[in-house]
Amino acid sequence: MPGAIEREDNDKGLPVDLIKLFLENQKKELELRTRELEIAKQEELHSYDVTKLSIKAQTDSLESERKHHRQLWSMWGKYGSLLSVVVASLVALALWLGKEQFILEIFRAVFYGGFGATAGAYYQKSKSLGNRQDDEE
Repeated sequence: MPGAIEREDNDKGLPVDLIKLFLENQKKELELRTRELEIAKQEELHSYDVTKLSIKAQTDSLESERKHHRQLWSMWGKYGSLLSVVVASLVALALWLGKEQFILEIFRAVFYGGFGATAGAYYQKSKSLGNRQDDEE
């Protein structure tokens, strides 16, 4: 056959040293591949642990934020209740003393003061929400 490699009859194939070298290289490649897989596994475990810690930190942060908001609402509720009791006491006292004009002034002050406080609170809230949205972008 033209182009075919001809061998002598006593030639039995590749040299034994070459086969041993090939097997050694394959063994080293398998060891390296095993190490690479172990490293990749460790990286995945580390990434999982970091993610788990990050989620735990976010959960704790959100819980403390919710607790703070509950405390604020509780505080404002107490102040509102106290103010209502004080206003009701003033109205009752003015009625007992027969000072109807004073009652009208109290209602006027509560109405305008309450309206102004509510408008200011909503303005502040919208302003803080706008700042949060700007920070997120």
